[in-house]
This record gives sequence, C-alpha cells and structure tokens, in this order.
Amino acid sequence: MRVLGSLLKSAISLKNPTMFFMLELDMSEKYYFTSLSYSVRFNNNLYIPDGGLTGFGPPRSSTTVDREIYEVTFLDHADELQAEIRAGINGAPLTVYTSFLNSKKKPLLSRSDVFIAYSGFIDTAVIINNSETKMAKIQAASPLAALDLVSAYSVSRDGMDQMNSLDTSFDDIYQGSKSVTLKWGKS
Repeated sequence: MRVLGSLLKSAISLKNPTMFFMLELDMSEKYYFTSLSYSVRFNNNLYIPDGGLTGFGPPRSSTTVDREIYEVTFLDHADELQAEIRAGINGAPLTVYTSFLNSKKKPLLSRSDVFIAYSGFIDTAVIINNSETKMAKIQAASPLAALDLVSAYSVSRDGMDQMNSLDTSFDDIYQGSKSVTLKWGKS
C-alpha cells in the first residue's frame, strides 16, 4: 500500500485541489509534455507545455479482463506527431504521471508525490485534419491488451532473422538450389 506524504495529503485536502499531468512518449525520440502552462522537471527530464496537449481521457475499464484504453489528444500544427505516426508508432511506450499543486500553486514533483496514472503502449494513432484545426489522437492500451492480440508469425528467412539472427533453419529453403537432407518426424 502506498503511503501519502504530508505535502501530498495537504494538496489533496485543499478546497479546490488542482491536478496536473505529465506525459512521456517514447517514439523515434522521447517526448515530454505537461498539462501545466510552464515547464517542469521530473526524473531528470524537462516536461514542456508547448506540445499542444489538449486532452487526457480517463482510462476506460470494465469488470472483465479486456483492453483498457487511454486516449491523449494533441494539436499538431507543426506536423511533428504526424511524421511520427506515419513512421509507425504502434507499440511505443506511453506513461502518464499525475500530481497536484500545493496551496501556493507550486507543483509537487518529488517521486513520493507523483503517481503513474497510466502506463501502456500506443495501440492506434490518427491525425484528424479539418478546416479548423489539425489534431493527433493517440490511444494507448495496457499490457493486458496483448492477451487478445492475434498476430501472424512470419515463416521465412527474413522473418526468422528478425526473431533470432543466429537461426539458420530457413536459409537452405530460401536458397532453393540445395537439396535438404534433414528429415521431419520420426526416423
């Protein structure tokens, strides 16, 4: 069980507690965004406010073991996230941290005062481009989402090299010009 520190307890017990988020995206490079209007440093990383972060969706869950989805929305007028999405970001890690502002409106950023609100992997990402704005919407799924994942297993020389570069089981089959003396089944 987690023990709350006195600073965090006092921030939560304020009449109008103010929560903020910090988002860590690990794509082709690491991105650190915050919902605050100014930059903050946490875990030796600088979380910036100008990433166009517009929305955090609360995790959706049910009473069955299924996919919990967490949705994050960005304004993407500089096409930075669009380029990442087109390069392929499915499976990239995403972590959302949350904490509170104290009575002086200063963020609580010690490790004991910050919670992991969500930790999972990017499942889908889309660009929404209409006449008014351009947004990037990222949905992340928890690790339990892999329970219902159906993926193909590539049975080829190149496919096996991606799994294990030392595996030579498909090298002779790929070449095709050599007779294979390995027998399958019982001898």
